[in-house]
Amino acid sequence: MIVEDDAVVAQLISCVLCRHGYQTTCVENGPDALAKWDELGGFDLVFFDMVMPRGMTGTELATILLQKKPDLPIILATGYSEELMQDSAPKQLLAHCTLMLKPYDIGKLLRRLRQLLEVSPQAISSDDHAAEPLIPPS
Repeated sequence: MIVEDDAVVAQLISCVLCRHGYQTTCVENGPDALAKWDELGGFDLVFFDMVMPRGMTGTELATILLQKKPDLPIILATGYSEELMQDSAPKQLLAHCTLMLKPYDIGKLLRRLRQLLEVSPQAISSDDHAAEPLIPPS
């Protein structure tokens, strides 16, 4: 599941992931993510920003999702430095999440997904190292 309030960024990420064999579901915010989780019975991985609209932070969403599925792979995207994230987010939470700094490139995102989902390298096409557009900070 992709949680992203910028429709263009969500569509870009979703299209690239679908092109590489992943199925995606996009929602705009934390409350919508929780509703979609309950509706569909969960996801294999969740990707979202630390800063989201509608009053729920990435930290809050991650905490709730990890209560529902403690081994859930989570990728937290942030425009802040990793050091600042280490200081602001609970260490116990960060131990269960993968941080991805913005701007990030699609090749790195695909490699992280493959690592977190433990998918064989053949599941991702060999051009995952090719230059893909960078995702701009939101």
